[in-house]
Amino acid sequence: MNKSRRKFAALTLLCLIALTFGVIITLSRSRVTADSPFTPHPLTNATPQEVGQVALTYTALHFPVLSGTPQVVLARSVTNSDLDALGIAPIPNLTVEQPPFMLVILKGDFGPGKIPGISISRQPTHYQYIGYVFDLWAGVPTRTIASPDGRGFRRALNDPSLPDVPTPIPAPLLPTPVNRPHYGDIAPTIVAPSPPAIFPSPPVGAKHP
Repeated sequence: MNKSRRKFAALTLLCLIALTFGVIITLSRSRVTADSPFTPHPLTNATPQEVGQVALTYTALHFPVLSGTPQVVLARSVTNSDLDALGIAPIPNLTVEQPPFMLVILKGDFGPGKIPGISISRQPTHYQYIGYVFDLWAGVPTRTIASPDGRGFRRALNDPSLPDVPTPIPAPLLPTPVNRPHYGDIAPTIVAPSPPAIFPSPPVGAKHP
């Protein structure tokens, strides 16, 4: 009888330990998920409104909001030809397939963000507009454009009150790979000249039409 009681007690203890660790593991996994609000996922079938919400979440992780609530002022599907017509540099086509794109522009009061690969000598202390060209297959921006006063987005937003930007000098054409990889494959290393991704602040006293 004593042996049976000891076995029962041991099994009960093991069950309690398993349940305890199970709860701990579950809580730990929940915390990891809660701390990762932006998870890239395909947006091919997403509506412009849904991509706009993804852009807001992405922005919250990369640009501090200094005041107010950012608003989505534009979200639309675009092609490279559309981007060129809107005054935004086209996305280099270095793969056999090119993903669908969506242009999203936010308006708000943003602080300087951390944009990999961008370094300018006179970075603005805040931005009023942030634009993204989303790769809908990857679900992440393939280009980020930050503007302190809306310059660069005059044509895209069809807003003549925004300052105009002189026609930029065309960037050198990228060499086309002999055997372009398929989308998602490892592409050959190509050093490409990057167009300006951040518009510097206008000089003190400068006016725009």
